[in-house]
Amino acid sequence: MIDAQSVSEVKRVPGTVDGATFRIVGLRPGRYLVNAQSGSEGEAQLVDVRAGATTNVDLTAQAQAVIEGTVIDFRTRTPIADASCTAVMTVEGEQLVPRWGPGAPKSDASGHVRLDPTPSGDVTVTCAMAGTGWSVPSADVRVPPGGHASVLLMSVEASPERSTIGIELTATSPRISGVRPDGPGGKAGLAIGDLVTQVNGVAVQGLNGVGVQQLIGRVPAGEQARITVLRGPATMTFTAQSVAGF
Repeated sequence: MIDAQSVSEVKRVPGTVDGATFRIVGLRPGRYLVNAQSGSEGEAQLVDVRAGATTNVDLTAQAQAVIEGTVIDFRTRTPIADASCTAVMTVEGEQLVPRWGPGAPKSDASGHVRLDPTPSGDVTVTCAMAGTGWSVPSADVRVPPGGHASVLLMSVEASPERSTIGIELTATSPRISGVRPDGPGGKAGLAIGDLVTQVNGVAVQGLNGVGVQQLIGRVPAGEQARITVLRGPATMTFTAQSVAGF
């Protein structure tokens, strides 16, 4: 399998393979994550494509590895069963879009899941949750060729009545990517680029942006949400009143 995934938008362009060479056509100028995969082995590289030019890429398959994961509820630390998990390669912080097939390994009653084999190198493990309302957990790990690594995957269950402070986070990390100027978070002083580290005094280490967004959404409407962030080297805390909404 060979494809190019646009970094600016979630879009894949498949390629054709002829022996040990491949060709991907029809790409617009931009940056792409080029991925070659065979079973659980492969490699990915970031490539800049320019108008009217042909870009040459050499991809060398990385060795296989094994990853042991544990899927838990972030708030209660109880295990979560039946989460389907997969591992994809990551290059300079850009990860391939996860692909869950019918044979994807699932977490057992203890939350344990084993991905064997899986690509080595910089890898992101992501799990699709069986129940509705749970955030999709992910964790980054570096595993040596032929090696073994362990990851903790934490999910947050949404409140039946979600609230908001008018901010958006990136999916992969709890970094603020959008702020409504007239929303509670914007009025409190939160800004794009802030990295959320605590919600109401609870450290969010280990949660991705989706999980932290869901955690903030659990603060009941009308109550105060204290958001601690890193802004450059400075740690700052802002207080915003949650309002009803998504």
